[in-house]
Amino acid sequence: MMGKLAGVAALFAGAGSAAAAPISLIDDKDKKMDYKENIADLARNVDVDNKIRNGTKAAAEDKDFTIKRVQEGKKRLEGDVKTFVDKQFW
Repeated sequence: MMGKLAGVAALFAGAGSAAAAPISLIDDKDKKMDYKENIADLARNVDVDNKIRNGTKAAAEDKDFTIKRVQEGKKRLEGDVKTFVDKQFW
């Protein structure tokens, strides 16, 4: 019981000396967003459909796009990743 009381007393003693830092909020709503070139701006736009913001719409609508991405991934797995594993880069 005494240990718990000592812990509570230490908590209150430390709370008095704690310093709070101010938080500065930045409002970027007036900033012109570049949805074509800046992927971060596109991700922040809540008016855009979630599939577009996540980047899954292009893969779902364009079969050639998906095939190219799979081929690129396979090439990277067989080339770069295998090289790093062989060199034991982990």
